[in-house]
Amino acid sequence: MAMRANSGKRSPNDGIIFKKLSKDRISNLPESIRSLILSFLPTVDAVTTCVLSSKWRNLWTTISSISMDDSHPPFRCRTVEQNSLSNMKFARFANRVLLFHNLQSLKKFSLSCNVDSILYDVQGWISTAVFKNVQELDLSIHSGFPVQLPNNLFTCKTLEKLRLHGSILVETPTNISLPILRTLKLEAVEYEDDECPKKIVSSCPCLKSLAIRRGHNDNVGTFAVSSASLRDLDISKGHLDESTIIKFEINAPNVPCIIIRGTTFKNLKLEF
Repeated sequence: MAMRANSGKRSPNDGIIFKKLSKDRISNLPESIRSLILSFLPTVDAVTTCVLSSKWRNLWTTISSISMDDSHPPFRCRTVEQNSLSNMKFARFANRVLLFHNLQSLKKFSLSCNVDSILYDVQGWISTAVFKNVQELDLSIHSGFPVQLPNNLFTCKTLEKLRLHGSILVETPTNISLPILRTLKLEAVEYEDDECPKKIVSSCPCLKSLAIRRGHNDNVGTFAVSSASLRDLDISKGHLDESTIIKFEINAPNVPCIIIRGTTFKNLKLEF
């Protein structure tokens, strides 16, 4: 009986720990800090915070980095029939994000999607990122055909990092100029012709790091690299057949060493 009586007593400290843990400290952080936190999230998750309270309602419109991926659960399709509908849903979301985004500059714009039914939307998103003075651009495109990039990408004065991956056709305008680009990754993309890679690299006077992954039917016989500023060069053959000879012509006197991945010297030709 005594044990039962004692077990029914409540301490005056009961619930204090719960109250401390349940206090919303994040919402009381400065707006700039909360916006920075949201910038590290997938944008679709950042947008959903608008329902938390009035403090969060429009905060996502001030994020410095936008990351959109159509494989995220809200847009992921389970059947072929759902694919077109899923693409349209993703396009509507992306269009609204860029329409209501308030900052005049972007630290990073990352896009990974299938573009078969939303090609013009995708080109518009890339152009918008350039207009917003993007510093880092990461594009991973999946399509049944190579996708052309908007010309203003190749004259972006603020771009410092660029990654192009997948079903992308790289065509270089005559006025190509990427004056402060320092990091360039070209992964399994298709090029206009043999001169295209050389034009891109030579248009980047500050280029320090270059990673090249050759792709099947990339439309380049010999990949020419000429850069006095280059310090790091990484080459890989991607998913090419083992018997495929990949050729590189390299003029980069300040590169101390070249990293070669996924190929053997017997099917690699380097000319210096």
